[in-house]
Amino acid sequence: MKKIYTISLLLILLGSGACKKLSDVAPLAEYTDKTVWSTKEDVVAAINGCYRNWEPSGFPLLFRDCLTDNEVNKDFFGTMYENFASGNYNPASITVSDDFYNYETINKCNWFLENVDRAGDDIVDADFKKRTKAEARFLRAYRYFLLSQFYRNVPLVLHTQTIDESRLQKQVSKAVITETILNELAAIAPDLPIEYFDSADKGRITRGAALALKARIELYSKKYDACIATCNQLMTAPFTYSLYSNFENLFRPQFENNAMNKEVILDAQYMLDYNQKNVLSALAIAPAGNSQIAVTQSLVDAFETLNGQTIGEDNSYNLLQPYQNRDPRLSATIIRPGLFYNGIFFDPITPPNVGIIGGPVPAGGGGPVPAGGGGPSSGYGSIPSNYKKAAFMNSPTGYSFKKYLANLNDYWNSTYGLNQLSNTGGNVIVIRYAEVLLTYAEAKIEAGQIDQSVYDAINKVRARVMMPEVNTSTHSGQTAMRELVRRERRVELAGEGLRWFDIVRWQIGSDVIKDVYDCLNGTVNRSNGMLTLIPNSSTVQFSRTFTPKYYVFPIPAKELQANTNLVQNTEY
Repeated sequence: MKKIYTISLLLILLGSGACKKLSDVAPLAEYTDKTVWSTKEDVVAAINGCYRNWEPSGFPLLFRDCLTDNEVNKDFFGTMYENFASGNYNPASITVSDDFYNYETINKCNWFLENVDRAGDDIVDADFKKRTKAEARFLRAYRYFLLSQFYRNVPLVLHTQTIDESRLQKQVSKAVITETILNELAAIAPDLPIEYFDSADKGRITRGAALALKARIELYSKKYDACIATCNQLMTAPFTYSLYSNFENLFRPQFENNAMNKEVILDAQYMLDYNQKNVLSALAIAPAGNSQIAVTQSLVDAFETLNGQTIGEDNSYNLLQPYQNRDPRLSATIIRPGLFYNGIFFDPITPPNVGIIGGPVPAGGGGPVPAGGGGPSSGYGSIPSNYKKAAFMNSPTGYSFKKYLANLNDYWNSTYGLNQLSNTGGNVIVIRYAEVLLTYAEAKIEAGQIDQSVYDAINKVRARVMMPEVNTSTHSGQTAMRELVRRERRVELAGEGLRWFDIVRWQIGSDVIKDVYDCLNGTVNRSNGMLTLIPNSSTVQFSRTFTPKYYVFPIPAKELQANTNLVQNTEY
């Protein structure tokens, strides 16, 4: 019986070039299962193949917050996000994305681990082989982390299998999968380097990545003491992680990929034309993108004022000037009415038939460009109006995602892009040091160990954007600190694919999965960004109803048909 990964698939899965970084790998030709392990370059190509699509095109990670109270997916292509978030998901009629229930990376890693020893010691030394095995084991563990988070109990396959065998696999409990992953990460961490010094190895799994994923899973599993210990490792020597000085620039490709950036612990790397990141066109505003992803009013409201208070607590908060004196992360994360962005003051609220005050400010933004990319050599331009109730390419809430898109022209005629946002390079951050600091703080709070180190960890994240330190007189007990750290996670990590996991583990779905509102109506002065807003004019754009099945995904129908030993989750 043929193995699932046949020789012909090797032509697709293996990447070339020990001299290239991971995002530059391209397929080799003329491989067979007998000859693939004949040189060190073959081994490098084989492990590089395991990295291909371990986070496909940046798409699932950057879309995940659409399952939550942070974002919505307009779903005009019939995707499943809003159906799921609104409680209308029907697994029989709507297909779950293959990027969720996906064993491709697991199968590749199993194949690598079973065959790499074919390369003798005369081809690669033992330390190199040990390291590449650790990389494969990490990638496999990461995919099992996602599978168990989304689907709870899934088959745990740690070896290659025939097609017939794959149709007989039974599910294993999430608890067993979690324990297996944690043991794997603990075992492989010593085999991975603290950092790589060869540019060809940029993007490979490090010891810090293994420990950071371990800490995340320990937090999610309520293993708080273990989580605290793991975070302490990452916060002390020999690790040298630190927060990047500029929050907005952290997500721009040239800074995210810079050697001076010590915040990124793990990222998924992409390159033009071959392993491209195609998700940015769905995030960007028109005409460069189609605003498929819209940000919710709920997320906007979560950002504190500059006084370090929520908008409900701060008496100085002005309902009709809601973006003034707010946490700087708001304008670094979200494109909102009146924000100067890509050469214009963003205007999603002025109706077309209303007299326009001021005009477009083209400086730094180039001229208008047609939908789909194209345009002047100066780069991506903007149009004066992105009216939320007009074109289907505009955000229906009046808010759009800004991370990775702070400067559209980073992707114009550059290393990271040519003339369309559906084909870009650059990376997507999977784990960064700010998460580790907040993970440490939350674990200490939940363990009842609130001390100065908890405040220090949270304050480091806040200080980066010049937010005031935590007020210890109002935030001293577990209840208040829990509320604070949860809000910090939401605003700091917004759009980075972690919010749904947080909602599930905190069991707060009934509190937060509610109707999605848009921004207030009114007008924007297009010469200076000043707002004139209409009180109480925000309306429901997406109706959502929470149901308990929200906490787990259904096993896809096609998987149940292919493997009759699978059992659908009881919620469905």
